[in-house]
Amino acid sequence: LAYGANYKVWIMPVFDHMKKLDEANSYPEEGYYAYDYSAFDFNKNFMPYVFDVKTNEIVAGGNYAATLELKSNDFTTINVSLTPSEGTETVWYAWYSVEEFAAFASDQEIIDALLIDCYTPATSAKTISKSYINPGETWILATFSVGTDGKYGEIVTGTFETKAIPYDKNITVEFVSLVEDGDNFVATVKVTGASKVMGYNITANDDSKATFISNVCKNGAKASYYGYQMAEVTDGQAVLTFEKNKYKKNYLVAAYNVTDSLVSALSEEMLVLDTVVEE
Repeated sequence: LAYGANYKVWIMPVFDHMKKLDEANSYPEEGYYAYDYSAFDFNKNFMPYVFDVKTNEIVAGGNYAATLELKSNDFTTINVSLTPSEGTETVWYAWYSVEEFAAFASDQEIIDALLIDCYTPATSAKTISKSYINPGETWILATFSVGTDGKYGEIVTGTFETKAIPYDKNITVEFVSLVEDGDNFVATVKVTGASKVMGYNITANDDSKATFISNVCKNGAKASYYGYQMAEVTDGQAVLTFEKNKYKKNYLVAAYNVTDSLVSALSEEMLVLDTVVEE
């Protein structure tokens, strides 16, 4: 609930005083009973009890704050440890892009936004995550804390980034051949400076390329990922098998190296293989 706001609380009565009809018309084993409503006064018994209540106001002047520390990050996710100070009752928090945060004209605007944008305020230490974002992005985690006395402290913010894509101009992937094989296309590519390749059948545009690169960075070390194809590089070549799809006319291919289960370097340019699938 919001601070300092008026609410109406409605409490409905429980109908536990109506007369049950003959058991022959009921099914107790199924929890079903027939009732006699003839003597039931709806105007008397169906009216709810209504209470007017107001939550407490909050005021400035508290010394409460949250400590924010980077717990972990990868190419598409940021995890931050949030620890409330002693005496804190509630911490309101939300993520904002650099542009969004710069648009706030005052601390009061930030607080007003946090009261709306924070769905589950923190009452103890927890991890705050920002997921499904692009590599190399900067995000601001803003917080303000309210104490048990109803006073709030200064706004505390932290600036955090996802890992940037580790491009390497010495890693290259080149087209060798694309052979039709039944319901599949078999692509052979020449690879320099990398241990693996990753490919995906998708209509190529700027957005799909950005998503593809993010998924290479995040999932390239895994054996499989939602239709993405991975292949080891052997003797400078790799082979990828793609299922034909008349709605997706391009295959994107990127070469990468993996160190400690993370992508350590990626080719600067990805390969776009154009295909023609009969309607």
